[in-house]
Amino acid sequence: MDTAILPSHYNWHFLSGDSPKSQALATELSLPPLVTQILMNRGISTSEAIKSLLKSSLRELPDPTLLPDYQQARDAIFRARDQKYPVIIYGDYDADGLCGTALLVRLLEHIGVKAIPFIPDRLADGYSLGPNTMKLVEKHSAKLVITVDNGTSAVAELAELAAAGIEVVVVDHHMAGDELPKCTALMNPWLLPKNEDGEYPFFVQFCGAAVAFILAWGILREHHQQEQLSDKLREFLMDLMCYASIATISDMMPLHGPNRALVKSGLLRMPESRFPGIREIAQQAIRNDQPLGAGEIGFKIAPLINAAGRLFQAEVSLQALLADDLADAQRLVEKLTELNEQRKIVTAEQASKLLGDAQRQHQDGNNVVFVGSSDAHFGVLGIAAANLCDHTGLPTFCWAECTPGVARGSARAPRGHSVAKLLSHVSPLLNKHGGHAAAAGFEFDPVNAEQIMQDLNAAAVSNGEVGKPQLDIDIEVSPGELTTPLLKRFAELEPFGMGFKEPVFMCSGVTVASEPRIVGKNQNVMQFTFERDGVIEKGILFKMQERYQQLAAGDIIDVVFNANLNHFRGRSTVQWLLLDIRSPGS
Repeated sequence: MDTAILPSHYNWHFLSGDSPKSQALATELSLPPLVTQILMNRGISTSEAIKSLLKSSLRELPDPTLLPDYQQARDAIFRARDQKYPVIIYGDYDADGLCGTALLVRLLEHIGVKAIPFIPDRLADGYSLGPNTMKLVEKHSAKLVITVDNGTSAVAELAELAAAGIEVVVVDHHMAGDELPKCTALMNPWLLPKNEDGEYPFFVQFCGAAVAFILAWGILREHHQQEQLSDKLREFLMDLMCYASIATISDMMPLHGPNRALVKSGLLRMPESRFPGIREIAQQAIRNDQPLGAGEIGFKIAPLINAAGRLFQAEVSLQALLADDLADAQRLVEKLTELNEQRKIVTAEQASKLLGDAQRQHQDGNNVVFVGSSDAHFGVLGIAAANLCDHTGLPTFCWAECTPGVARGSARAPRGHSVAKLLSHVSPLLNKHGGHAAAAGFEFDPVNAEQIMQDLNAAAVSNGEVGKPQLDIDIEVSPGELTTPLLKRFAELEPFGMGFKEPVFMCSGVTVASEPRIVGKNQNVMQFTFERDGVIEKGILFKMQERYQQLAAGDIIDVVFNANLNHFRGRSTVQWLLLDIRSPGS
């Protein structure tokens, strides 16, 4: 490849550069100016706001009694406790639903209620309550069902349960439709009334497991009649927080407000949790005795938990999360690791099968990618969509015909695009859909596939969903500027994630100092050595290696990257995690 014509994959958008205000804040707070500048780029521009972010107190959590229908939920749970009947916990097959289910099982068992967890099969049951829910209730003679990470949109199913006299407590965080379900309690923070300025009374952007955690806090206080929990109960609550922490990161919730405190406290607790399953899962992500970060949850633990559900064995993840015996925990986590390796193989095969159609649509000038077949593996379509989205830079919709006449799919969007908005434009052709800007799910009759693809393309044009996705860059740096001490100061800003992005840097005019190397068990990591002005830097690339295979020693390029510390044999070195590469001036 002639590097003179190597284009960037993203549109590079530089955020504010250095400023007198960031210098003043750095002096006032004894922080490096680069740290304060990056915080200002994220809208954190006062000394009070910076101090608050660095403290991230759990006191920011709303009191449980302020959640919608808390009293009704409490009363229903205590009726089950007092009358000693079982309660079905109806979860979901992703990390949020699984962690929320495990959390509520722990809570109910703690207060003496028999909890029967149920995780729907991704293929047979689909998302949320379904036609088999009533059979499940009758099988266990349950009088109460608690949903977690689902239920807000299950209007018909909850109406059937209500008509049969079954109480239902919905613990959820998904947006409601035009009609609310009929149930005993609908604990969804998004249903809180806004004030006259159109604002919620407190932070509401929790995942399902986090809503379950706040409920658990209230139930523990009232069950034990302790406004201030004892040390033993606080320890138990902190163990429950581990579930909410994993789920918050896995479900890509914004990491500001009380979510930061939840995640930060949960990350610290996980390796010390009294739940053997949680401890063993945490060990899978701990390297060289370094503390757990949000990145380890997002890239190691979440895929591990999600892998079983993608291969239609979500019960293995739930068993691991609930394991009380260390030997059982180790066996179950080993099984999850095996399933995750299988998932990687299936994902690669599926993405390879769909790649040809995706490339053709991209080359034909389509504004979205819409690919699928009757024999596609539905369980891994979300990851396949993410891979194809990275490859093409377009909003990507992957689908499989799960049963005759019913196709289900997963969608992923690059930065600056919204698959949820695009799906809303074709909703008349869909059975159902839901999700967020970056990720969504949908269901339709496959006879409508061609029309849906055409309408999605038209919607992408009308919404401006065309062109390269945008990559926000904090600041340009020189080789050697990001030192080990400086990156340790950046680590104090953890956790990074949705709504509080990891710092992104750019360095221009670096020379590829030696031939790039392909390494890793699956040959999916590309190693670089860069040089400029006599300074050497190491870099690695985890995605889109095929775009850069012809880069050679001596080529001059611009790079955009995150930076972290690579810990190996007691030594910490700076490492660039490459996000994009271009030829200078391209």
